[in-house]
Amino acid sequence: MRTKMRIMGLQGAAIKPLNEEAAAELGAELLGEATIFLLASGCLVLEYWRHQKHQRHRQLEHSAAWDALQDEVEHLSLMLEALQAQVQAVPSQSALEELRAQLQEVRTQLGARDAPPAPSALPLVPPTALAPPACPAAPPAPPAAPPTCPVTPLALPAPQAEPAK
Repeated sequence: MRTKMRIMGLQGAAIKPLNEEAAAELGAELLGEATIFLLASGCLVLEYWRHQKHQRHRQLEHSAAWDALQDEVEHLSLMLEALQAQVQAVPSQSALEELRAQLQEVRTQLGARDAPPAPSALPLVPPTALAPPACPAAPPAPPAAPPTCPVTPLALPAPQAEPAK
């Protein structure tokens, strides 16, 4: 009872002793309030622990996603460097002109009678379109002779002039 009086802020010099019934009721009340206080504080501690666990899990997910994004950026940068190297490896127009001149020299040295039209009259064709021609259907040869396929020289397309900007 002294403790209760002090908690309530009352200073009692003389306190009468309690009878058994009042003391039991006061003890039961105190035990009930302590039980409720302990359960409430336990719930708060468990909720705080659950929230911290959830935060750690979300932080791990975010860091994993960040690492995946960084890996993808590195992969894309490597692909970009590879594509830039491929673009730089494509021969320039002057190299193509030089190859055309060498091809023309080889044709004249071989004595080609039917030279194809001037390359400047042909449209610019991508290199993938310059596949060798298929063999034309030839009449069946005698079994002793191997089949032949006449090879015709390829004509490279002429470069187109770039428009002035």
